[in-house]
Amino acid sequence: MPGLLKLKEDEITELKSSFGDGAIEALAAFANTKGGSIYIGINDKGNPVKGFTIGKETLQKWINEVKLKTQPGIIPDAAIATIDGIKVGVLSVKEFPVKLVSFKGRYYKRSNAAWLLFGKGNIGYNVHMGRFKTPTHIIDDKMLNGALFQTVEEIMQYMVAQMKVAFEIKGMPTQRIEIFEYPLPALREIALNCLIHRDYRSPIDAQIKLFDNYVSFFNPGKLLGELTLEDLKRDNYRAYARNKLIAEAFYLTGDIEKYGSGFLRIRKEISAYPTMHLTVAEIPNGLDVSLSYTQQKTGTNIASVSESVSENVSEKLSINQQKILNAIKSNNKITYTGLKTYRHGANQCSQKH
Repeated sequence: MPGLLKLKEDEITELKSSFGDGAIEALAAFANTKGGSIYIGINDKGNPVKGFTIGKETLQKWINEVKLKTQPGIIPDAAIATIDGIKVGVLSVKEFPVKLVSFKGRYYKRSNAAWLLFGKGNIGYNVHMGRFKTPTHIIDDKMLNGALFQTVEEIMQYMVAQMKVAFEIKGMPTQRIEIFEYPLPALREIALNCLIHRDYRSPIDAQIKLFDNYVSFFNPGKLLGELTLEDLKRDNYRAYARNKLIAEAFYLTGDIEKYGSGFLRIRKEISAYPTMHLTVAEIPNGLDVSLSYTQQKTGTNIASVSESVSENVSEKLSINQQKILNAIKSNNKITYTGLKTYRHGANQCSQKH
């Protein structure tokens, strides 16, 4: 019998603080799928329930109630197990061979995806987040291990709290506009990909690291099927869903629009950030996606970003250089690549200054 520290809920295991309708419902769901066991006397965090007692008469009472409330009536195997010196009850059923089992007229199936999406407490899969100054200098650290819908929101809250924000004053009356270090929809999309396409058979934690000018997302599980890194650069690549039920759940809630459009939306969002770059790489045990930049965006349009840099160096330019600078700033047809090149040059002058 497994020790208490190794016992956690999954596709064939359920933990219950006490016996009741919830336990019978879970047994019916196990019977309609692959079978499973319920450990009674342990809460969903894996901790023993204080004051819980059990005897042979208790087991027989539970068996009778399960048989009475299920149709066709199922008779679970029942035993008392001692786990780390604590006595708990164990009810087990195998997959029912004839037809679906109902509980109070309703039918249930056991789904690991449902537990990942809606489970309470620690679902057993971590997202390890941190704010770093260097790869070895950790400023802040946080571990997330709740249900996936909850985890997405907690990921975004943590990143917003850690990132830099610029402010732009516009309009009459004046209006203050927040310009986040990274486009939030792009971060959310990468976070969703990290959770939806994770290989949940792997014990490795998903990881999100925020540095001074880049953020990286690692999730266990490489690209699936025939999908390649080059495919992700195109706008019409064919997606492969490793976890179809999880992907469908996020699709139905509107968190994802359609399969295979995630990286298209990420590229669209970062296009408004002139020096931001998307990198996707397969590394040992998984996939790494990162956003990086050389100059933080401080305005709501591309021109304003170059102006924020050029203002710091304009006083040091000659008259002819100033004329060239003014011509570039007034040229609405300047290309994206040209702007990046110019900003790098201006930034170097600024550093010398």
